[in-house]
Amino acid sequence: DIDCTALSYWADVPFKGHYDGGGNIIKYKEKKSQQQQQYQQQPFGINNSHHSLFISVESQSSIRNLKLESLWLTSTVEDSHITHCSATDALIKGKAYNSTITLCKSGGSLICGGAIGCTIESCETSGSLIYEVSTDCTITSCASGDSLIYGNANSCKITACKSNSFLIRDNCINCTIIDCLVTINYVGSQGEYRGGIAYTLTNSSSIKRCFVKGKCQ
Repeated sequence: DIDCTALSYWADVPFKGHYDGGGNIIKYKEKKSQQQQQYQQQPFGINNSHHSLFISVESQSSIRNLKLESLWLTSTVEDSHITHCSATDALIKGKAYNSTITLCKSGGSLICGGAIGCTIESCETSGSLIYEVSTDCTITSCASGDSLIYGNANSCKITACKSNSFLIRDNCINCTIIDCLVTINYVGSQGEYRGGIAYTLTNSSSIKRCFVKGKCQ
């Protein structure tokens, strides 16, 4: 394990290569104001007192078997593979491009920015899997404590996933959704309309063998 709590400065370090953490922990400190503490309690929240272990994970890289405390793994990742990693908050602070993310866990959202062209499999998150827009992604066997995708989903294939809120909180555009379970306990404002799978389904979206349960009022 690596304890970085004594450090007073964290540099922006880009990463390119292959890193096996061996199941060890890298720990950093955090200084939270009352406002940050309240925000982090939201299941999709991101704690802005954290830093990224790497400011970016660059093309053709891989990271595996790493546990993070009070650190994000990276701000952005592109054309890389991340597997068997976990974080006490979000795993990826910003966006993910053309990457494969498997068997990872996060205490907030897995990806706080959008995801484009990604394959995400067997991941578990306390917040949303993807907090912003997801485009051309394949998502399989994942579980989220909030909506699986909090923004729009465009041309995505989602299979065998579970969410503890609306599967896609905003619009579902040209997506295929198969064998998903959605559990809802939601109290909306007067005149608000929501769907268990998505707010709207457009452009030849397809839903097969999905189940929605719970209460939306």
